[in-house]
Amino acid sequence: MSIHDNERNPWLADEKNFISNAIQQNKKVLGICLGAQLIAHVLGASVHTNHCKEIGWFPVTKSHDIKHHALNSVLPQSFIGFHWHGETFDLPEQALLIGSSNICKQQGFIIGDRIIALQFHLETTIENAEKLIAHCANELSTNSSNEKYIQTTQQMLADKKLFTASNTLMTQLLDYLVSL
Repeated sequence: MSIHDNERNPWLADEKNFISNAIQQNKKVLGICLGAQLIAHVLGASVHTNHCKEIGWFPVTKSHDIKHHALNSVLPQSFIGFHWHGETFDLPEQALLIGSSNICKQQGFIIGDRIIALQFHLETTIENAEKLIAHCANELSTNSSNEKYIQTTQQMLADKKLFTASNTLMTQLLDYLVSL
């Protein structure tokens, strides 16, 4: 799914309006994957195809941009995130880059304390991953050497500790947002 699929998914227009209104009303906003791309788009940044899909567990390295931001203490210097995307975004104005991976420079951003966008998934459980794999299996097959960042079903589900660690980071991030 893409933020540009307005014809196929007309509800995207309402979603973009909802996000825009929430931002204008100074609400806390957290977007994950498509949600992050929607936030970037609403804030005027470009959302476009990444040069390579990123599907599975891959490292994210925290950006130096947030070293003086409170979010810096929430995230470790590097961690393994669950990814399922073929698009990326440019950073909106005033955004601080949260982190990057080898294949995707913009893995997330924060604006002020209340707008957080994550390209990767910290919320994914084993059950959610299994459902995603079942419904989107067509995205896992590739004949291209550029798609070395697409893991197999077995690779994605093999290490249950990755889900636990990821969910712990999600809880810490949510605790941070609630504490504001």
